[in-house]
Amino acid sequence: MRIKTNYLQLSAYFLLGMLWCYTMYVSVLNPPFMAYFTVDENFIADSGVFLWYGNTPRCLDWPATPSLLIFCLLFGISTLASIISHRGTYEGLLDIFEQFDRNAYQYLTDRQDLILTGRTIQLLMVGTLLVLTVRFLFRHKHPLLTPASRPALAFLIVTSYVVWFNAPVLRPEALAGTLFLYLVVQMLFTEQATTGQIRLWAILFGLILAQRLIFLFLAPAILVGVFLLLPANQWKGTLRFIGLTILLFVAACPFLLTDPLVVAKSFVGGIIAKMNDEPMGTWFNYTYIGEYFKNPVSYLLILLCLLGMVKLVGTRKWFYGVLVLNWIFFLFLVLRSAKIYDTHVLPAGIITVLVAALGAGYLAEAGKKVGTWTAIAFVMIVAFSNLREYWDFQARSHANQNKFDAYRWIISLPSETSLLLPPDLEFYVPKAQSTLLWESEQNRDTLKMARKINYILRRPGSSLEAQKFPVVALSFAFEDERLYDTQYRLLLKYTEQSKRKVYNYEVYLDNTELASHSVQREEAMENFRSGKRYRYMVSENRLDDSEPIKEFTGGIDAPLWVYEVPL
Repeated sequence: MRIKTNYLQLSAYFLLGMLWCYTMYVSVLNPPFMAYFTVDENFIADSGVFLWYGNTPRCLDWPATPSLLIFCLLFGISTLASIISHRGTYEGLLDIFEQFDRNAYQYLTDRQDLILTGRTIQLLMVGTLLVLTVRFLFRHKHPLLTPASRPALAFLIVTSYVVWFNAPVLRPEALAGTLFLYLVVQMLFTEQATTGQIRLWAILFGLILAQRLIFLFLAPAILVGVFLLLPANQWKGTLRFIGLTILLFVAACPFLLTDPLVVAKSFVGGIIAKMNDEPMGTWFNYTYIGEYFKNPVSYLLILLCLLGMVKLVGTRKWFYGVLVLNWIFFLFLVLRSAKIYDTHVLPAGIITVLVAALGAGYLAEAGKKVGTWTAIAFVMIVAFSNLREYWDFQARSHANQNKFDAYRWIISLPSETSLLLPPDLEFYVPKAQSTLLWESEQNRDTLKMARKINYILRRPGSSLEAQKFPVVALSFAFEDERLYDTQYRLLLKYTEQSKRKVYNYEVYLDNTELASHSVQREEAMENFRSGKRYRYMVSENRLDDSEPIKEFTGGIDAPLWVYEVPL
């Protein structure tokens, strides 16, 4: 069965357009509650906005600098527009600086507009890269791009869950993933690379690493591919590729040169914290592996990948063999991690899509008519499974949650009401001046900083005193005391002038070592029962000795109960 290539190409573009428009609707036009999919979005947006205040971004293991530089530019344009619109009211330079502060305060109290603008830009970039990828697949000539493999590649890429899971969210994986997809597609289906192509690939790989450093684990396959695809001067061309990649990476991450210690503290500290926080007791993360095999389509993907590997290895090209080995080795490293999120397996997921699509093409070619229909069925099953998974993800993201109902109840209370809240609600409930003052003091508490470092480095018995805490150790690992200090100063400056409701509350956690502005759960419970500090408590656990005055149980998340101290 043959379908004209033009029809298949138009169908791929049409499906891509439909998915892009749907994502635009659920992400920007009709976003989830308060527009948030994840608090990771705040990290990127905050880092970009507060570059204007001289705060070096905490790169951790991302670093997402292209995205945060976009937010830096967006905030700068927004502030410039405000300055121009109020130009007749300024008496001097300090008034202009004051406008910066007002805009930053407005951002801290309502991040939605800036985040939605950032999502729009990201979606435009992701959509453009996917169009370029599909265009390359249908227009480029290569022995692996057969009439059967082209549509399999196009439709599995366009419907891929690893692409659309990240696209509506301001995660670094959204842009890094589509850039990497475009890069690998070009390298897989190129027989001899030109100087211009090598230059483009270096630029792409440099941007990919600046956006998400985890792709560095695939560098061996990329470098071998560059070396083998060059028709001449292979060593010289590969070294130029490495040099240009590093140049682009440093240009996108200038903080490596201007603030190397800040970057090192956040990057190394974040890795140490992840390694030491919850060490894994087994050789592999069998929980994650078990969840993967609960989906029957996973077995089909493995079968298609095996066929795809046969097709690649059968070409007897070293690059394909190295790519497969690098892919398997990366999966081995990831499955050794105690905590695995879908974003962690993204590089492997992208290669899986490509290899599985080649496997479907190989099945269609080898099995003739029966093989063709079987391959079509397999591709449709995988594609519909991806679309269903994406639909379910959006349904969960937009569904009502108990914490949202609790938030709505809280803001119906009088301003300055004293509360004890679980951590999920901290992100939404505005803080009173007294709460901000207390948290600001905790943020500057050097004893708490020392405890955090002792905990991360597994030195719980250390007697490091507050007076001896090294000042240079600020902003180690997850908490950025410098950034928080800037934000607290802005909030303290304008909160009392604001007319919106604010609340005097504290957040409880079981372990407060990595979150200085929280209260240990048992201590918080004692304070609540004594009636000294809180009027209401929103609890994730139902108390045996008290009756709740309100409960929230109708959402998709864990139930919440509200307790009141008797007057």
